Amino acid sequence: MRVLRSLILRAPGPILALLAVLDGSQVRASDTLTRPQLEVCHGYGCKFRSKLVLTAVDQRRFATLLGTGSKSPSSERSAISGSVRYLENLTRKATGFVDEPKSGPGTKCGTGQMDCIDESTNTHSLLV
Repeated sequence: MRVLRSLILRAPGPILALLAVLDGSQVRASDTLTRPQLEVCHGYGCKFRSKLVLTAVDQRRFATLLGTGSKSPSSERSAISGSVRYLENLTRKATGFVDEPKSGPGTKCGTGQMDCIDESTNTHSLLV
């Protein structure tokens, strides 16, 4: 936790907010969640929503990825990009499907596929 708190104090912009959430400092005592969760949109236009519970390993990975972004705007963009890629890999846990690139809504795994609305909503959830 000491390392994560150190990262929080040095992190700029969106990274600061995400690290604070992962650290649990924004979780109120009234919250019943023991681990952070994200709602993952999928199925084109957020037709389907699944909960993704972030494990301690996931939280540490996000903290590590985002911790590399405090040096410059370019490093921050790179850190966020890496975090979004990691989130994309985690969505399989929530949806049970691999989001195949360039696939249309008529594919056999349509419920697990994501369009730009799903992707941007998931990215927003991650950063918030």
